[in-house]
Amino acid sequence: MAQIPSYYIVIPAHNEDRFLADALESVVSQTIKPKKVVVVDDHSTDGTAGIIKTYAEKYNCIQGVKKESSDEHLPGSKVVAAFNAGMAILDEDYDFLVKLDADILLPPDYFEKISAIFRSSEKIGIAGGFAYEQDRNGQWILNH
Repeated sequence: MAQIPSYYIVIPAHNEDRFLADALESVVSQTIKPKKVVVVDDHSTDGTAGIIKTYAEKYNCIQGVKKESSDEHLPGSKVVAAFNAGMAILDEDYDFLVKLDADILLPPDYFEKISAIFRSSEKIGIAGGFAYEQDRNGQWILNH
């Protein structure tokens, strides 16, 4: 892995207009910037497409992909299909690949820390962090 790693992010998004802008802000604020961020709008009926367009116009690294799928609730398979649609437009010139939910906020040094984990050993193939959720009182608590 290079000294400054290159990485791609794929974000499947279905009706995420309440969260997507904050998620993208946390991505573009990283200390180590992503090479490319693909946001896959999976059949959204809210303002998701507009948020993707706004961020793609503002940041060269962000690209939107439109995917039409059914309205049927298919846990897992719709996300995998959307992720694959995002992957289809990427090349293989990256050090690591990220699948990110559209409602996740990351600290600014998240991918700096993740890249350090990968650099620590060639045997490491997957890495991640802990998820915290904000409760009704505004407190952040560890999820699971």
